[in-house]
Amino acid sequence: MNDIRSLSWVEDGMSFTELPKKFADEAYANGWIENSDNKKTLRFCGYAEVHGDHFFSLPKTTLAHADSVEKKVASARLIFRSIAKYSSQKKNSQSTVGEQIDVSDIASLSRILLFQEILDDWVRHGVYRWTQQQDKVGNRGKVIWSKTIAKVTPLIDKSNSPIYFQTVSRLKQQSQDVMISKLHVWAVAKADRQIGWLYATGNKSILFEDLTDTSTSIPVEADYAISVLKKRLNQTFDYRSIWLLKTLIRVIEFNREFEGKDQVFGIKSFWSVWEQMCRLKFTTQVAHSTILAMMPRPIHYYQSGETGGTQSRQLPDILEKISPTEMHIKDAKYYDISKNTPSLSDIVKQIFYADSIRKAGLANVTKSVFLLPLPVTATRPVSIKFHDAQGNVLPNTDAIECQYLSVIEVCKGYLHTSHV
Repeated sequence: MNDIRSLSWVEDGMSFTELPKKFADEAYANGWIENSDNKKTLRFCGYAEVHGDHFFSLPKTTLAHADSVEKKVASARLIFRSIAKYSSQKKNSQSTVGEQIDVSDIASLSRILLFQEILDDWVRHGVYRWTQQQDKVGNRGKVIWSKTIAKVTPLIDKSNSPIYFQTVSRLKQQSQDVMISKLHVWAVAKADRQIGWLYATGNKSILFEDLTDTSTSIPVEADYAISVLKKRLNQTFDYRSIWLLKTLIRVIEFNREFEGKDQVFGIKSFWSVWEQMCRLKFTTQVAHSTILAMMPRPIHYYQSGETGGTQSRQLPDILEKISPTEMHIKDAKYYDISKNTPSLSDIVKQIFYADSIRKAGLANVTKSVFLLPLPVTATRPVSIKFHDAQGNVLPNTDAIECQYLSVIEVCKGYLHTSHV
């Protein structure tokens, strides 16, 4: 993408007929179109290159709040980085604790994380250099006493103590490997062309302007490049170099697999990202999980006296402990309130959560809240209450508050940044 302003903008939840035809056809082919109640709607947030054209799908309600190309681009950058962070956290959680999390709807997750890592490494360390390690007699570097004692003859002083005027020291020297350095520059330039604009500023389409002249073609044949990198791996012992060499091999393998194909980075279920971001806005994962473990759960009783069914439990989205006696139960709903409202089952569930929390002694005072993306319309419910058949508000039944949050502000909090 040579000009960041060449992006076309769509929004998650748009009807099939509202979408540009080229993007609509691609979305349908990729399974991003949901067909319910005879309505075809988009279910995708992220970036997609479709036959040379570039599209970004923003979350619900976001597009209307971005009234300029600059605001749309800034929003897209925050949305992308939030999706990437969420994806990385879920991947790490699944691999480290064995948690079974469905990340199958995150398109090109491995490439997203790979390109992020290689761009970040370039900023921190620059071009690849080969660190060689040598042990030799001299007075520079870290002394290796085991080799000094074995190889150097000491003088013995009057107290029969050895004195070493020379020692064996370990020296590290850096040298540049031209071939691997070229592969490194090519890989960084490739990552920059793919996702650099999402981390750049203003209308810049790349991060590193000094790499714009780098060829899009790999400097040497792929199999030969991989053999060179693997050979150097066998001679390398420092962590960063090992990581970088393995990463370059992965970039080459991805390049072979995806060269010439449309590029897609995004997620079909942005609601899961929204839920996680809202949770971390009001509490921590540890605090939430601690309270969640104490939530009442249904147990099945049988005539025999046996019990079962302990695998079921209540799972509120967000449990925020306000004080030792007060708790807020928040449900993150990824709805455009002008088009959808919380269902009866969602409302009843919030009421039951609050009731069971009080009865279990987890809090004396509770408040239920629906968290929703900030809509464009000013006509929006501020609370939900139960009425009887005559239209009177039911006594002793809590109202559920509706709180509206800017998607962009929530993303900024999630990313710990004040910049759009």
